[in-house]
Amino acid sequence: MKIDPDDVQVKIKLLNSSSTLAQVTLVLFDQWEEKGWRVSKTNYENLAFHDHIWIQPPSYKSGEKWNQIVFINNMRLYQEIYQKIYDMYCREKNLAENSESSMDINPDEINIPD
Repeated sequence: MKIDPDDVQVKIKLLNSSSTLAQVTLVLFDQWEEKGWRVSKTNYENLAFHDHIWIQPPSYKSGEKWNQIVFINNMRLYQEIYQKIYDMYCREKNLAENSESSMDINPDEINIPD
């Protein structure tokens, strides 16, 4: 079976955290949900995004080592999914920032010309 990035839906839940910026769920073929993906801040620039963002797949800790639960073997698909997650994160973040800034507007202070 070949997976096309268009077969993958990205759901983003923004968080009010200093380190983990968002929780991500991937939905494949409208049938399969992968929860546990995260968008986090990092001190290092992500060369693909030119941003200090780290996208992490679901993982578990075994001793001192973290092991990925989900791993995408096809490198092209891997990069396209990560780009899709990043794009959706940026979209949701911008929507949230715009809705917050629109709440700061006092309708009484708007001058509408006659």
